[in-house]
This record gives sequence, structure tokens and C-alpha cells, in this order.
Amino acid sequence: MQRMNVECPFCEIGIVETMFTPSIRREKKESFGRGHTKSVITYSKERYDVVGNCPHCGEKARKIQRKLNNPSEMTSRKNMLKRLKKAGLPTRI
Repeated sequence: MQRMNVECPFCEIGIVETMFTPSIRREKKESFGRGHTKSVITYSKERYDVVGNCPHCGEKARKIQRKLNNPSEMTSRKNMLKRLKKAGLPTRI
């Protein structure tokens, strides 16, 4: 878990303190009778845990967390370009 400061997805001005958990790949071995084993791979999604409310717009931490954990709700082109730039990806192809 990493402690991060993220822009509020509602007002885009206030800075909210969050705990970020990146996506993780886990491999587990399951054993069957007669010595047979099988590897099972599971993936967990990235997750934000918001520590407090937005100091600028006063939005509740639960709403901010729901918005950050469901990126499909953040569909505006402006927000998508910001996330691509922060990740270091090209914005033009």
C-alpha cells in the first residue's frame, strides 16, 4: 500500500489523501490425489482507500472512493488524458 495525494474527481481542485493498492498477480498451487498439482493464477484490481473528505468541495470520502475505484464512471476525455499523461503514456498516436 502506498500513501498518495489524488485530485478530487468531482471538483478537480481539492487534493484528497488516499491509500493506493496496486493490482497484484497471485499464483497458488492446488494439490489433488496421487500427487497431481495445478497452478491457479488470480488477479486483484487496483484499489483506492480514501482517508478523508475533500477539503475544497466537501464531498464525502465514500463517494470519492467509489468514483476512483470505478474508472468507467470517469469517462470524460479530459480526465482520461490526465491519467495517460501521469502514467507516462503517449496521448497521440
